[in-house]
Amino acid sequence: MRIKVYKEFNFSAAHKLVDYNGECANLHGHTYKLGVAVSGSVGENSMVIDFKVLKNIVEERVVSKLDHKYLNDIIHNPTAERVCEWILDELKDYMPESVNLEFIRLWESETSYVEISLK
Repeated sequence: MRIKVYKEFNFSAAHKLVDYNGECANLHGHTYKLGVAVSGSVGENSMVIDFKVLKNIVEERVVSKLDHKYLNDIIHNPTAERVCEWILDELKDYMPESVNLEFIRLWESETSYVEISLK
């Protein structure tokens, strides 16, 4: 049996879309909400992963690099989809061996998100 563990994070960042015909071609910002889901079996500590361990990984690998940054300096044409792919690349090799990354969900607004599922 595998159990899924999910944690949310927030960060603020600015960007503009390249070769886009619309308002988002202008410099603007978002307060992003990031959801990260992992799965695994319950270990000897009665957890799949300690929420604090997951928090530390995501904050170190993602939030600290994107919060209050200009995303165009980090990610080419930082659409929500590209930012989500970048986050996946930052996290995929840093999960504990017993934990599988399930999905990454990135809200660009309260009503709009993109998701990468690994299963």
